[in-house]
Amino acid sequence: MIFYTDLIEADLFARAPEDPFLLSYVSWPIAAHLPANHGFSLVSLPYHLSEQTEAYLKSVETRAANHDQVWIVGEDKLVNYFSKKMITEFSFGLVRQYSTNGKIHIASLKKSRVKTKPRLSDSAPSRATRRA
Repeated sequence: MIFYTDLIEADLFARAPEDPFLLSYVSWPIAAHLPANHGFSLVSLPYHLSEQTEAYLKSVETRAANHDQVWIVGEDKLVNYFSKKMITEFSFGLVRQYSTNGKIHIASLKKSRVKTKPRLSDSAPSRATRRA
């Protein structure tokens, strides 16, 4: 679950991306509404995009791209930016989207399974080939 909580401390993930105390502090508005054994990996978006947070945001994108499904929760242009990036650059598709009072957005993205057309050599032999 990728989230944005509008806490400026989230920019500190650029320096310490795996800090459990920072994650606990920044994620409390989300974690407070999840069941105790929810099973989600919680990953925070930075407070804002800057030179200092850009590399961290790219690592969040890469981490999310390694999953088949991603939930994105939060309020801000950065949440919309992240959702669009996952769709346009990492082949995710929008499954569900909710908005509460136009402020908090919740989106479920799932990796698209693009079916390719079978190549001629992959298809069943034609009648002409069978006769030969």
